[in-house]
Parts: sequence; C-alpha cells; structure tokens
Amino acid sequence: MNKGSVLAVAFLSLCATSALSYTDSLWIDAGSGNAGELVPVEVWLQYEGGGLTDSLEGFDILLTWDASICTVEAITVGPDFSAWDFIERIDNNGVNGPPSVPKISISAYTFGPPIGPPFVERGTHLAATVDFRMLPTAQFGDSTYIDTLMQAFSPPLYLGFMDKRGLFTYTPSYGGDYITVPFACGDCNGDSCVTFLDVSYLTDFLGGSGPTPLGSGDVNQDGFVDVADVVYLLRYLFDGGPPPCGIEPLACSPRSWPADSVMIGDAVICCTTTTASLPISVKNTSSLIGITFTLEFDTTFVVCDSATFSSGIPPQWGSETRIDSAAGTVLMAAWTSSLVSPQYLSPGTHEAATIWFSSRIPSQAGDTLSPFGTPFIPPQHTLSLVNSGQDLLSPSITTDTLVIAPHCGDVNADCRITVADANYIAGYVYRAGPAPICEGDVNLDGRITIADATYLITYIYRGGAPPCHPPRRAVH
Repeated sequence: MNKGSVLAVAFLSLCATSALSYTDSLWIDAGSGNAGELVPVEVWLQYEGGGLTDSLEGFDILLTWDASICTVEAITVGPDFSAWDFIERIDNNGVNGPPSVPKISISAYTFGPPIGPPFVERGTHLAATVDFRMLPTAQFGDSTYIDTLMQAFSPPLYLGFMDKRGLFTYTPSYGGDYITVPFACGDCNGDSCVTFLDVSYLTDFLGGSGPTPLGSGDVNQDGFVDVADVVYLLRYLFDGGPPPCGIEPLACSPRSWPADSVMIGDAVICCTTTTASLPISVKNTSSLIGITFTLEFDTTFVVCDSATFSSGIPPQWGSETRIDSAAGTVLMAAWTSSLVSPQYLSPGTHEAATIWFSSRIPSQAGDTLSPFGTPFIPPQHTLSLVNSGQDLLSPSITTDTLVIAPHCGDVNADCRITVADANYIAGYVYRAGPAPICEGDVNLDGRITIADATYLITYIYRGGAPPCHPPRRAVH
C-alpha cells in the first residue's frame, strides 16, 4: 500500500473519531507580482502534537487557485523535510482527477529510523515553496485566493498531517492568502496610470538615479529592462504603438483619435541618406472591405520612389499602386478580392502603407518642408474607406511635413534625438561599442565622452541647450 493510500485510510478512520485535538495549523504566505513575473508562495505548517505523539511523520497538502491569473511552475519542499520522501503533483488545467479545478498536492513522509530519516518534532516549519507564474494577461487589480481542498486527484489524496505512529491523520486549521497584481505593466511610478511620467521614471532608473519601477518596466517583454522599453512606451503614448505588455492599462483612459482617421506621419531624412519613408496608418471603427489613398507631393522638393501596402492590410486583398512623377501624385487602392467570402479589415488601428521619397534640393538640418497633400484625383479617386456595408467613409486626415533630421546628436542615425542616442554614446565610451554614425561631440569640447551622453539627457528631459549649441560661458 502506498503512502497516499495509508494517509487516506487513516483519514477515513478519523472521520469516525471525535476525541482528537485539532490544534495544528497550515497557512499560506503569498505575495504579489505583475504580468509575467514569478511569485514564490510559502506554505507553512505548525505541528503541536494534534495526534498522539510529539513528532510528525507525514503530510498531504492540497491547494487550488484561479488559473486565469497564474500557473504553478515548480514546488520545492521545505528544508526541515528535505531528507524525506517527497511527491508533488501539479495540475494547472484541472484534468488529473476530481475536482476539475487547477490544483497541486504537496506530499512528504518518512518511516523514521532505522528505516528512514528522522521524524520532525513539533513546532513551526516551512512545508514547501510554490513558484507561481503570473500570466501575461494578468492585469492591475487582479487577484487569486490560494485555497485548500479536502480531497483531490485520482486515486484521492486527503488534506492532513500524520503523527509518527502512523495511525492518525487529522485536518489542521487553514489560513489562505491572495496573490495580487499590484500595478499595471508600464505603471513605473505606481500612480495607477501609464503616462509620460512613467517614461521619465524609467529613464531615471536606467540612468542610475532613480528607484526600481513599481509596475513592470519590461514593457516589451523581452526579459530585460532597458532603453528599448523607454522607446516602446514613447511609441505607445505618442505614436499609436502597442500597449505595455500587450495589455491596455485598465486605469487609463484610452487615447483618443477621430472615429475614422488616416494618419500620415513622420517623414524624416536622416544624416546618412537623402531618402525618407512616409508611413500611413488607418483607424477604422467598423470592418472594412476597401481603402483608397491619394497623395500629392511638391515635385520641387521631392520625388516619389515607390509605394507599398503594409502588413496591416489583409494579404488576401488585391491592390493597385500608381505613381505619376510628372504630376506629383500617388494613388493606392486595396480591396477584398471576394465579396462572397470577403476578408475584412477588423476595427482598430493598422499600419496601411509606406511611401518612399527622395529629396531633390540641398537641405540643412532643421529644415522643414511641406510637400504633401491629399488631393481629389479624377474621376473618382480620393481618400476613402469602404466598410462592410459598402458605405463610402470620408475619414479625417492628419498630414505631416518632411523634416531634415538634425545631424549633431543623432548618433545612431535613426532620424531622432532620444535617450537611445545617449545610451549609444555610453556604449561607445564604456563598452567598446560602435562609433557614432552622426556627430557625437554634442558639447563641442573636441572629444566624445560620457559628458556628451549627459548633455543629451539634459537636452531631452530638462530643456537644456540643443546638441552642438552649448551655452556661451561668461567672460570675466
């Protein structure tokens, strides 16, 4: 007869007995964790000799929780029982016998000397540590109670302790605990909302001058908290990027755009090229079966090189692109190829297309041109969306200008001056990283040092002087 059966028989014997003392206890010491994090949960027991002896020979502990919040990855027996025989069962899906709930069993026992390890005397002992993994979908405010089960699995196990005579199994009192999600992913400063303040908080942490983020700072879920998470948050807050950890924070109001809109944005020429890509995004509130874009450009400033639809458009759609360089127009149309079983573009925000331009005229850093417009091209082409009811929608449009990116300070040549450039300089100075692509001596002291990275941080976050324009020193 295996140990589980022995405990079960002893428990059933107990059910007919009323003279035993129920003074022993079992309790949970849980914690909190954000989406994707590991949360160790301690299971404690206190043995006071509820059986007939002063020593413990074995225990079975059965626990359950809400599997929509977290799952169990591992169970480690407590140090006082490490020499005992230890059996664990993990059933995250509730399929290994009744009841059909997520459950684990923690079983440990000894037959005592001279056959097995010593019994454990009365007192308080850590029975086990259970590692729970918070699911990526766990959100701020979620919680699960770690509860106990009286009977679980097949063949059944019963919650109970066994004294060293092995004759009596009895149920301890139980005290559960909650695992909670304390902060939304990206809520680095813990104010229950994800804003630019969290970007600043995360930047200070990465720079070594700020505390550890309260809500998860690994917003892109790559396993690291670094500058890439800062960029990810900025794109979420200002460029319509995906939300932190892929979950829109519950405590924050959704970012507002017009009901149906087309955004033409961020056409920038870097210091290393004379070309620029012009991204086009669409936000639709109803399912679409077709899109038409028209764009005109001033041929004095730019020439259109090519235009393609992006991955946000269903690949089954047909498409057509026409570029008239002489007239300075681009026509792009995409539509579902079958009205019998159409492939819809579901409501949401989608990357729709990219148009590449080259600059015709010599330009200097900081120049801003306005070569783009949205004309009506006869006979019927204009900017429009076609919904599933084949209604023609006229969305609002947000156009952008063509900007010649600043050369000085854009050391990674991504057409922007951000904290990524400061990090790039630090990597070059301290980690033998690649040399700056564009000008890195932003304070014009004739060297590229960590002082240049500090200069950029001051410019970006504290309104300091722009790169290559240090403030004049007073002459006495």
